[in-house]
Amino acid sequence: MKKSIIVVALLLLIIAALPIVGNSFMKKSITERLEHLSSYGIVLKNEHSNTSYLKSSRHFELYLQDAKAFSAYLESISSQQLAPYTDILLEGLTLGVDLEYSNLPFAKAVTLEMYPVALPQKTAQKLQKEDPHFFLFVEKFLQKRALLYHVEYNFINSDFKGYLKDINEHYKEQTTAMDFTLEKALFHGNGELLAPKEFTFKARSLHFSMEDGREKVLFVAEKLTTTNNFLSKNSYLSSLGVAVAKMSLEGARENVKMVVKEFHLNASSHEELQSIEMHTKTSFKEFYMHAREKEILLKKFHFDVAMSDVNKTKYMELQRLLQQMSVGRVYAQSKQIEQTLLALVSSGFKIELADFSLKTVALSTQKEYDGFQIRGEILLPKDPSLAQKMALSPLFALSALQIDTKMKFSQELYHALTQNRVMLTPLMKYAVEKNREVHFDIKLIDSKLTINGKQLY
Repeated sequence: MKKSIIVVALLLLIIAALPIVGNSFMKKSITERLEHLSSYGIVLKNEHSNTSYLKSSRHFELYLQDAKAFSAYLESISSQQLAPYTDILLEGLTLGVDLEYSNLPFAKAVTLEMYPVALPQKTAQKLQKEDPHFFLFVEKFLQKRALLYHVEYNFINSDFKGYLKDINEHYKEQTTAMDFTLEKALFHGNGELLAPKEFTFKARSLHFSMEDGREKVLFVAEKLTTTNNFLSKNSYLSSLGVAVAKMSLEGARENVKMVVKEFHLNASSHEELQSIEMHTKTSFKEFYMHAREKEILLKKFHFDVAMSDVNKTKYMELQRLLQQMSVGRVYAQSKQIEQTLLALVSSGFKIELADFSLKTVALSTQKEYDGFQIRGEILLPKDPSLAQKMALSPLFALSALQIDTKMKFSQELYHALTQNRVMLTPLMKYAVEKNREVHFDIKLIDSKLTINGKQLY
């Protein structure tokens, strides 16, 4: 009986100590991460905490002192390329971080809320000088934590989910007005928060408009979705979808309006031992544009193209050069990029156009034409001396190409496109018309160009 009481008491002591152990573990883990970030240009400006028996909360203010070092860090852990000049945009940014977690070890995900506290100093000084009213608006916007990123992160499996706080902001000063709204922006994924391996983002609506008395700009996106899966910089799958996107420009000189419905974009890349294959697929249900008193309506557009047998080493070198471009060394870097691009082309590649098509097209006359479809393949064989040949004449690259393309247009669209086009007259005699369609079978093999079996002289 006495031994049983001792065992029970020991278990109770262990259970009672769990929150203390859990809090100690979390504090150590967070401290280690902050120390790690400090070596990459992040400075801890301010910190305070509040701890109870079962729950703890901490507040930090992080100042990005060395944006170049931080960008290099992101580049090292990210499976995707950062945009050029990222460090210029981030330099001097101050972020607030509110952290809340259970003291029971691994009881639930850690909750983070991140938000910018202050603009980068150089940006703030420039904005305050050029537009003090808008500067005050931005300051108030940041003070009320209007741009807030809420995340629930699981340290065990690196899963996370969260949302961007709804935004509904209006700015007006004399003849200038601006509106920005964001509704129901949700996300989830897996991996490091700064460089996730998987990331999905959805927003019910995004609306931005700006008017300065003479011109008005409007952009609207409804049911926006993006997904990203990254295995490495050269192996990824990304997609973008939007139910409706609208853009318009109203001004004294010109009015432009564009609307696209059910737009989808998929891009992927896959790397083998020595080569890379890339694939892009784009489609939309409708696209409408009104500009300069003319209208066009396109329906059911598809573009599906793949590029394979791309030299991996040369491609990665080109990526690196493009990423490292700086304003002060444009000429020298352009020469390096040109040389690397020529070396990449000399390594050969293959392009397969699976589908480039349009169901119908309607012009200002309100007449609707049936569309077109193009399919084909382009092959550039490997030629180590191609770069030297192209230095003498770019035509050497054209002579090395192998092309096999099939095109078909509706008769009405073909005649509308070629009517009164004198430059196209010599090609019209090669056209083959059948089943209310106009066909072109174009081949370029061994520098000999044929259209529908007839050699072009």
